[in-house]
Amino acid sequence: MQQSLFSLKRNRFLIFGLAIICTLVVYLLMFRVIDQRLGEFNTRFLKEISLEKAQLVQKEFDDFERTFQLMGIAADENQQGFINKLIEQGDVSQFILSYSFWKSSGAYFSKEFEWYENPNVSVPTQVASEISNGFKSVKFIQVQSDKYLEVFIKTRTGVLQLILDLNRLNTYVANQKIGMRAYFELYDQDGICLMHPDLARVGEKKKKNFVSYPVKDSTILSEYLILDVIVNEYKLKGIFSENKFFVNVLLLTTQDDVHSISRVSFLLGAIGIGIMLFCMFLMDLQNRKAKRLSLRNLEYQKEDALLRFENLKRKVDPHFLFNALGFIAAVDWERSSASKSFCWKNGESIP
Repeated sequence: MQQSLFSLKRNRFLIFGLAIICTLVVYLLMFRVIDQRLGEFNTRFLKEISLEKAQLVQKEFDDFERTFQLMGIAADENQQGFINKLIEQGDVSQFILSYSFWKSSGAYFSKEFEWYENPNVSVPTQVASEISNGFKSVKFIQVQSDKYLEVFIKTRTGVLQLILDLNRLNTYVANQKIGMRAYFELYDQDGICLMHPDLARVGEKKKKNFVSYPVKDSTILSEYLILDVIVNEYKLKGIFSENKFFVNVLLLTTQDDVHSISRVSFLLGAIGIGIMLFCMFLMDLQNRKAKRLSLRNLEYQKEDALLRFENLKRKVDPHFLFNALGFIAAVDWERSSASKSFCWKNGESIP
């Protein structure tokens, strides 16, 4: 009996332990799936931020190019006054230092307009230079510590040459706050930085060279933030189409939110498992209580049967049995005597 109870308890603990282990394994797998899905959501969300940043930058550059194209159309019509008004009344006055219109004459270009000089700044004479066929749409120029960007806009009759102050251009773009959750970098074909949130890096060679281009979802340590960022390369349209354009999104942008969701999921899962184990314990306790009641009921029935048997034994004692047998024998003798006397009266003999 004791061995049976011990075996029952051992099986119960074994089943309960296996149930706990299976529950924990399922929970860990579920938590891993949730964590994986949250990671995929985080990556997708970061891509959306990166794409949004690229689109906003493209929109800003499109605004610049529309102004430059209007200036080119005015240059074809010899409307220098209109060009000056476009500069003075527009945002481009913050970074355009001067312009010059070169009219095409075969393989050569001749200067048609005099230089426009922004009254707020002075333009070094070294920046102004002649142009020829095969020029790039954007060219970096550095004169001592000053950094400039030479932009060429092709027109119907020639080329409009613009000189931009790179530091002022970067400051203007930074003040526009184009997407606060990411920053971008722009490099020319020689790897020289043209636009960067850190002005000290403008004009320097790119330090990080990627294995392959275009760069897609590459996680690197940002030299600017000293934090991990996800980098994507996009193709710009217009005058900057030949340059390399990168958008960097800080991984911590959504990491805290993802971790908070993960922690809440883990806590809810732990609470659910705790409630389930508690319910299992209550069910096992209830089952054991029901079994104990069933065993107690059987014991009561056994005791009742024993009591009935003892009562029956007490009633059937030797004297009672002897008297009963004697009474039965006497009754039987009387019956046999009465039968014989009946036969003699009728003249019959009994053998």
